[in-house]
Amino acid sequence: MIAAAKAERVALKWSGLVLLAAAWEALARTRVFDPQFFPSFTETVVGVGKMLASGLLFTSIMVSLWRASVGLLIAIAAAIPLGLFFGRRSKDAADCFNPFFRMLAQVNPFSLMPIFILFFGIGEAMKIAVVAWVCLWPVFFNTLEGAQHIDPAVIKLGRATGTPPLTMLRKIILPGASASIFTGLRLGLEMSFFMLIAAEMVGATYGIGWLVHNSSMNWQFVRMYAAFLCTVALGWGMNAFLKRVHRRVFFWQEDLPLGIAAAGKKKLPFAKIDFALTGALCFLIFVLGTWQIRVAQRNLQDFTRVRHEHRPIQAYREE
Repeated sequence: MIAAAKAERVALKWSGLVLLAAAWEALARTRVFDPQFFPSFTETVVGVGKMLASGLLFTSIMVSLWRASVGLLIAIAAAIPLGLFFGRRSKDAADCFNPFFRMLAQVNPFSLMPIFILFFGIGEAMKIAVVAWVCLWPVFFNTLEGAQHIDPAVIKLGRATGTPPLTMLRKIILPGASASIFTGLRLGLEMSFFMLIAAEMVGATYGIGWLVHNSSMNWQFVRMYAAFLCTVALGWGMNAFLKRVHRRVFFWQEDLPLGIAAAGKKKLPFAKIDFALTGALCFLIFVLGTWQIRVAQRNLQDFTRVRHEHRPIQAYREE
């Protein structure tokens, strides 16, 4: 009975995606839209396979993940200390600067693209700066809120026992604000990845955003839809991974407002092996992304050299 109920939940969970794929295939096969501009779902999946076989998709995904990871790390390094400072050390300053910070956070990142290009050019620095800016605000505000809502009794107990400031930060403040900080990390990473795709359409040579833009500009619509499909799958995978990590790290949190645990879900704490595997995965993404960035730069240099060495048609005619 338990297995049947679990299978039913899984089938219900994926039924929407199956219906969407079937509708996509039916619309393409019945030629409701021009097949030149709207390939079928099966053609798109075949396009994904071809890009995987050629290595183009792997390089684009790793380059995008590398840019998102570096931008997120920069945002974390700036946002968490600032959030803890304004949340615990200087609450009056937080109240004073909060409208200014909120105003900056509400600025549309797309409208700031010309400014980022002006200061950082159209290279890697611009894309990383865009990601860092987008990630900064959710991490900062969630860290600020988490630091401000730590139980005052715990803070008073720590001060009464003469706990040093660094120990107070490590043992009380950071653990007390960790759930809110992780929520900010999730929001920042989700926002940053999709903003990065837009940034990669400007002056990039590789990446998911570049792949979509390059395919559309060259009328390679199967490849364009395949890149869209990979973008959705990658975003879903990242969100599912972060939800799983959140559920395992903060296993003591209640799922429902009334304290009723989710049916059929047994929460397990995050073990040391889980931390090691997560760290190894992040390190692998960073290493592979750095490698693929160098591969992309080398390919661009080879392409530029071949174009410069190629003689114009007029030269062949004169010979």
